[in-house]
Amino acid sequence: MKPPHIGSVVEWHQDWSYYPLTNRDSVSILFYLDDASVENGCLQVIPRQHLQPLMDHTTGGFFRGKITEKVDESQALPLEGKAGSVIFMHCMTPHASLTNTSDKSRRTLILSYRAADAYPIYCGVMSTSADPHLRLVRGQYATAARVTERHIPIPRYETKVASLYELQEQARSAEKK
Repeated sequence: MKPPHIGSVVEWHQDWSYYPLTNRDSVSILFYLDDASVENGCLQVIPRQHLQPLMDHTTGGFFRGKITEKVDESQALPLEGKAGSVIFMHCMTPHASLTNTSDKSRRTLILSYRAADAYPIYCGVMSTSADPHLRLVRGQYATAARVTERHIPIPRYETKVASLYELQEQARSAEKK
């Protein structure tokens, strides 16, 4: 949710960095509940980057909840759309959104889906926070995890955080010091 004039910025990140899985067969579906524009902080993506390796989201060995290497924002594409628009986004797609500078709200409903054999990699309490909301929506429960990656970075948190916004704010504050 991005209220008028105050909706927080969400910095560049890739969802797979937050929720490491045994494979990358995961997608988020975003439903725009309000018209989304650059002015009210619509989603921005970097097309085709999902085919590349995961970008670094750490400094000093700790997960920062945002890409910490240089992001080529010249490739960014704002995804403006009318209320009711739907965005399908691969878990490796770098994405961000700006502050809402308009007088209109920008609300988005986000659902995530993953392959039945894409199991979460346990990395502490953050790994189990979504468990009560998980549902198998198609097929059967997998009896084995399919592992497709040789290297799966595990997010290591410096402090306990409640949200993406809090984690990114902590990272911005640390950078200013």
